[in-house]
Amino acid sequence: MDPLNGMFQIIQSQSVRFLKYNRFSSVFPGDLATDFKERYRFVETPQRAVDFTNTQNELNFLQKLAIYTNGMLAEGAAPTEELDLFLDDVLDIVRKQFDLSTIEGSPVSRLYGSKIEIKSTANLSRALAGLSGIAETLTHAVTGYGVSARPYQVGGISIVSEKIGDGTITPARFVFERRAEKPLDDNLFYSEAPLATKAHVDLIRTLENSL
Repeated sequence: MDPLNGMFQIIQSQSVRFLKYNRFSSVFPGDLATDFKERYRFVETPQRAVDFTNTQNELNFLQKLAIYTNGMLAEGAAPTEELDLFLDDVLDIVRKQFDLSTIEGSPVSRLYGSKIEIKSTANLSRALAGLSGIAETLTHAVTGYGVSARPYQVGGISIVSEKIGDGTITPARFVFERRAEKPLDDNLFYSEAPLATKAHVDLIRTLENSL
């Protein structure tokens, strides 16, 4: 489990910054890619854009660093808070070594993605008791086929939204569901959310208390 919290493990996190640069094209991508390769010990240098994906580096948690004309993205098996610190360092290079100025994007300046595996006491079947008849129907039908199985129970929830207007960002869903192929008694869940890591875990704890 993740060292920050013995009850959850980070599968993948993503931190995105939306930015505006004063003179992006004059130094990108070649000069910046070379500098990053040396600073973070990337094994390979991108040939067409600043996009280090699945490239070995001295930051064991980092899986991807990408720099676009309108922002930056960092992805890896680490809390989003660590990815934010990494992007702060990248921005420091951009500002100091390449004399680039940046301003945060508007109206959206940051986005997050969080996928974790977490131990939870949540009892979804009790909270969603109205679905017990569906579970019983499934159990009766499947065992009627000769399958040896424990009674079905509610295994997860999904909370969704949708974008407003054209050309806007589609909000990601929140998912909380039992981990596939794991014993039910393990109480192990998979969850994803468009949140920073701490906010994601706090939301799950709030969910547990509300059930």
